[in-house]
Amino acid sequence: MEHGKNEAEQLIASGKLEGFVLGTLPADERFAVLRASSIHEEVRAEIARLEAAIEGSVRPGAAFPDPVTKKNIVDRLKAEDWHQDNPGEPPIIHSGSSRSDYAQWLDLPEMVPAAVFDDPYFIPIGQTAQALTAIVWMRNGSPEETHTDVIEKFLVLEGTCEIRTTNGTTRLMPGSVHSIPLHIAHTVVVTSAIPCKVIVQRVAA
Repeated sequence: MEHGKNEAEQLIASGKLEGFVLGTLPADERFAVLRASSIHEEVRAEIARLEAAIEGSVRPGAAFPDPVTKKNIVDRLKAEDWHQDNPGEPPIIHSGSSRSDYAQWLDLPEMVPAAVFDDPYFIPIGQTAQALTAIVWMRNGSPEETHTDVIEKFLVLEGTCEIRTTNGTTRLMPGSVHSIPLHIAHTVVVTSAIPCKVIVQRVAA
């Protein structure tokens, strides 16, 4: 847990979040920031603070693009981060979601973990104002956390795991879908001999 805290503090102090907000980071570093923001609430909070500060620094009298133009700009920036065949934004996970809904992301050749990876290991595949989506591999699980601003959704692809909360334990297997409500402390424990591969989505509450 302390290691995670240090990682977040180092990233905030590095100045990379400013570059992320301004759109000047190279793609690999943007992915690293996306990964960190999917793990650390303090990183997400700092990104939100910087975005508000930048917007506030150009008010009043600034000319902001209309919604269509703004969307086109955002789409172009995203296109610079992903190769031209990137299929777009992943759908929101729901009770009927399955692997086939995400096959166009999962089957990309770069969507594989490193030979040796941190536990858990994240590859972000989408970020919008509504949700951050990542493919996650876990050997052992993830430490306890509580979300106050996002609903966390899981779609298990490979392996098995348990999600443990004060309300009990939920066992998940390939094809299982599960959501964690706000303000519920939870821990993920891998129960399979192989890493548990999951699509994790954090949806704004």
